[in-house]
Amino acid sequence: SHYMDELVQKHPDKYRFAFRNFPLPRDDHKWSSLAAEAAEAAGAQGKFWEMHDHLFAHQTDMENAKFSAEDFTLFAQAYGLDAARFKKAMLDGAYAARVQDDKDAGSRCGVMMTPTIFFISPTQVWRFAGVKELQPALEDPTHPMWK
Repeated sequence: SHYMDELVQKHPDKYRFAFRNFPLPRDDHKWSSLAAEAAEAAGAQGKFWEMHDHLFAHQTDMENAKFSAEDFTLFAQAYGLDAARFKKAMLDGAYAARVQDDKDAGSRCGVMMTPTIFFISPTQVWRFAGVKELQPALEDPTHPMWK
């Protein structure tokens, strides 16, 4: 999220941001796992966040019945990626295990929705369901996570 980007940029000595994939169930989000793989494949060419943001901005495109796996390659081409390399990574499932490992780790930590944000203080791990829960806690100097 842009809020998280701003937070880390303003306080690089205080906050670090680590992203993990957590594709939602295929029943509701048919392309979520392949979308996560597409972001990772784009990341191999230095364009993870560009693809990530593009995918989120175009979720309705993926809900269209005419959307296909080939459309991920079109997204990659729009960002000037090596389309052949990207397509091969997608066809080979080069990042499927990585995405699944992220999802499994998230499940073990109690993740049930996206985004879920973990704030790790020196004494405890706090889990927030989205930026709407996290932002007030970060802005409240009396919140217990600061102790």
